[in-house]
Amino acid sequence: MASSSRTNHYMLNQWAGSDKPTRSDFVRDNALIDTAIWQHVSDAYAHLSNFEKTRVSDPYVTTVVQGTGESSRTITFDFTPKLVIVFAADEPIVKYENGESVVNACAAVTAVGSTGGCAMSSGGLILYSSADGGVRYDLNNIDKQYIVTAFR
Repeated sequence: MASSSRTNHYMLNQWAGSDKPTRSDFVRDNALIDTAIWQHVSDAYAHLSNFEKTRVSDPYVTTVVQGTGESSRTITFDFTPKLVIVFAADEPIVKYENGESVVNACAAVTAVGSTGGCAMSSGGLILYSSADGGVRYDLNNIDKQYIVTAFR
C-alpha cells in the first residue's frame, strides 16, 4: 500500500510503519519537489535583496527644490544615488546673458567628482552657483526652482 498520509503543502508521501512504499510514490514525490524548486529558482524577483527590489520598483526619485541664493548647498537623499540630474524649471539648460554663458543644469555621478556646477559627496549632492571664465553656474538662485532627479 502507498503512504497512508501526505504532507500539508506539497502532498508528499508520509509512510507509516505498516505502509509499503512503491517506486511510483518516489517518482511522484520527486516530480513534485522538482516542480516546486524550479518555480522558486525561476522567480528572479524572489531572489532580489530588498535594496535590489527597491531599485527595480522605484528606480529614481524626483523632487523640486527652491534655490536659497547661497553659493553652495547640499541636497541629501535617503539613499546613495548613482546619478543625479538637476535643472532649473522653466529655464534653458544653457543661455547667453550679459556677456556670459549661464548654465542652469548639471549631472553628477557617484565617485566621479565635480561636473560643472554640482558634485556628489558622501553627504549628498552639492550644488554650486559660481562664475568661472565667462561661464556662470546658476544652480541655487533664490528666484528659481530646480528639478532634482536621483537614480538609485
